[in-house]
Amino acid sequence: MKKLFTLVFLCLGMSWLHQASAQYQLVVAADGSGHYTTINEAMSAAVAALEGGFEGRVRIFVKNGVYNEPARLGSHNTGYTYPVSLVGESRDGVIIQCGNYKGLMDNTYPDKKEDQDYYYGNNQSATLTINSEDFYGENFTVINTKDSTVYAAGIYVAGRRQAYKNVSVKANRGAIIIRNGRPAFFMDSYVEGRQEMTASNGTVVFFNTTLHNKGVASQYAYPEDNVYFDVAAPGDTLRYGHIFRQCTFTAPDTTPDGSLFLAQPTAKESGAMFLDCKLSPKINPLGVKASTNNLANISSWFYEYKNTMLDGTTPADVSGRAANVRQLSDTYLASYVYNNHIYGKFYKAENPTPLYYWDPLLLVAPADIPQVTLDGTTLNWTAVPGAVGYVVYKDGAFAGMTEETTFEGTAGGTYTVCSVSESGAMSKPSGTASQQTYTDLIALLNKNISNNLQQPTAGTLSWAISDGVVTFTQPCDCQVYNLSGRLVMQTSATSKVSLQALPTGMYLLKTKNTIHGDGFIKVVR
Repeated sequence: MKKLFTLVFLCLGMSWLHQASAQYQLVVAADGSGHYTTINEAMSAAVAALEGGFEGRVRIFVKNGVYNEPARLGSHNTGYTYPVSLVGESRDGVIIQCGNYKGLMDNTYPDKKEDQDYYYGNNQSATLTINSEDFYGENFTVINTKDSTVYAAGIYVAGRRQAYKNVSVKANRGAIIIRNGRPAFFMDSYVEGRQEMTASNGTVVFFNTTLHNKGVASQYAYPEDNVYFDVAAPGDTLRYGHIFRQCTFTAPDTTPDGSLFLAQPTAKESGAMFLDCKLSPKINPLGVKASTNNLANISSWFYEYKNTMLDGTTPADVSGRAANVRQLSDTYLASYVYNNHIYGKFYKAENPTPLYYWDPLLLVAPADIPQVTLDGTTLNWTAVPGAVGYVVYKDGAFAGMTEETTFEGTAGGTYTVCSVSESGAMSKPSGTASQQTYTDLIALLNKNISNNLQQPTAGTLSWAISDGVVTFTQPCDCQVYNLSGRLVMQTSATSKVSLQALPTGMYLLKTKNTIHGDGFIKVVR
C-alpha cells in the first residue's frame, strides 16, 4: 500500500501537494501515522513535486520518533534549488541517526560511478546532508553514532542559504560541516563533539548556541580558507568564516584545564570570531591552537569581543592569547560584523549590483503566539497575521494541525497551539508570555534598522498592508527581496508598493527615506 501511495504521489505529486495541509504538506511518522515512515521518502516526494511544477516551499513535519537513516536532500555532487523545510515535533523527540564514517564503502550512495566502489569522504559521512538552496530546519536532533576519532559528521551544509533553529547535533568529529562558499545560520541550538565541531570553509553565524566539547587537546572551530573578508586597517583582516555571537562554550568537568582551544586554522587565510560569548575555564589561554601549516598561522586571523567566563560577568582573561588573536573594537563590530554585511559579502563578490539580500532571520523568526480561549473542549483563537496554519499539542505531544482558528479537543489534559510561518518556523506555544520576534532579532544581528517602521507613530515613517499593497506615510525608495534574497522588485520615491503580482510568500522590504534612513520590513503576502 505504501508503494502504491508513493507511486501515485510521484505521478500526481503537484496536484496532491496542493490539496495537502497548508501548514505542512508532508508528514513523517515512524509509527505509520503520517504520509511516510522515513525522512528520505518525504524528501524524495518533495523533490518530485517541485520538479513537477509545484510552486512554493514544501514543508515537512516529522513526528517524534527515532529515524535510523542517513537523511539526504541531494548529495555531495547533486544539488537542488528547491525551498524545503524540515520541522520536528520536538527537538529531543525527533532523532535522526546513523553510524557512517569516512572510509566506509557504500555503493548505494547517489554519487557512485559505474564499476567503482564508493567510499565516504569527510562530507559524505554526514547523518544529515542538505544540498538544496534556502533550506530551513527546526526542532530535531542529528546524531552520528560512530564512536572513534575518524571523521563521522553530523550535518553537512552543502547548499546555499540554509538556516537552522533549535536543533541538536552530536558527532565525535565534524559535527557541522559548511561547504565552501555556502552561507548558513544556526540559532538556539546545541552542538556536541570531540574534535573539529564546526568545520570547513563556508561562512556560518551561530547565535545563542551551546557548543560542548568532550575532547582533549581539541578545538571547537576548525575553519579553512575563506575568500570573504574585510581589511579594517593594515594588519586587521576580518575573515568571515565561523562567527559565534552570544554562544556558550562548555566541556565536561573532568576535562583538564587549558586542554581545549576555541579554534585552529587548517589552511591559509582562515578565521573565526567569538563575540559576547561565555567561555569554559578548560580553554587554553592561547585561545587558538597553532596549525602544523605555518602559513595558516601567519595568514589567519581570529577575533574576540567582550567574552566572559561561564558566569556571564567575569571577563575572560585574554592577556595570553596567541599572536593571531585580536580583540575586536566597538568601531569594528559596528562597521563590519553584522548579518546583513557578512552575508552581503557573497553577493557583492558575485554581482557588482546588489541583486541579492539574504536575511536568514526571515526564516527563523516565528509568527505571533496564538491567543487561545477554551469553550468546553473547543479551542478558539484569533487568526495570526502571516501564519499558514497551526499545530496543536496536548500535554506537550502532537495532537493535530489545522488551517482554521478552532480545534476540537477531548476532555482532560492541557492544550497549546503554535502558529506556523511561511518558512515552517513554529511560534512558542500559546500561553507563553513572549518570544523573539523579527524586530527583536534584527535589532540584535542586523544594522541600520529603523524600528519606528514597526509601529505607526506621528512624525515617523510607518506602513500598513492591505490586499497585497504596502502603503507608506511618506515617500521612500523600496527594494523587495524574496526568501532566497533575490531582488524581485524596486521602486523609487513612492508611497505605495503593490506585491499583488508576486507569488504568495514572505518578502523583505528594504526602504530608504531621506529623513529616516534605511529600514527593513517583513511582509507576508
